[in-house]
Amino acid sequence: MNAPLPLLTTEVPVAPVEVAVPPPVAETEKPQAAEAGRLVDEPAEHDPVGQNLGTVLVLVLTILATGVGIVWSKHQSRKLFVELQGLQKVRDDLDIEWNQLQLEQSTLATESVIDQAARTRLDMGIPAPEAVIYVIR
Repeated sequence: MNAPLPLLTTEVPVAPVEVAVPPPVAETEKPQAAEAGRLVDEPAEHDPVGQNLGTVLVLVLTILATGVGIVWSKHQSRKLFVELQGLQKVRDDLDIEWNQLQLEQSTLATESVIDQAARTRLDMGIPAPEAVIYVIR
C-alpha cells in the first residue's frame, strides 16, 4: 500500500581548494623569527634571590623595623591613654572638692553664721546705747 519514496540525490560540484604554504625559512633567519614572537627572554638558570640578595635583605630589615615601630607606637599610645585617664580622674576629684569648698564658703559667709560665731567664740554682742560713741567730722 505504501510505496517507498524514491531517494533524491543531487551532486554538488566541489571546487578545488588551494592551500598557501609559506616559503621555507633559511637557517640564519630561524632564531630571529623565534625571538620576534617572544616578549621576554627566559634564561635557563634564573635565581632572583641570589642576584638581588642585598635588596631582599634591605626589604626584610625594613619590614622588621616597621613592625617593631608599630608595636612600640601602639604600646606608647596605650601607656599615654592610661596616664590620661588617671589625670582626668584627678581633675574630676579636684573639681568635686572645689565645688564643696565653694558651697562651704557660701554657707559660712551668711550673716547669721557670722553673728553666731561672734557671740559664742568671741563673746561679742550689741553694745548698750550709752556705750556707743559717735565720731563726727
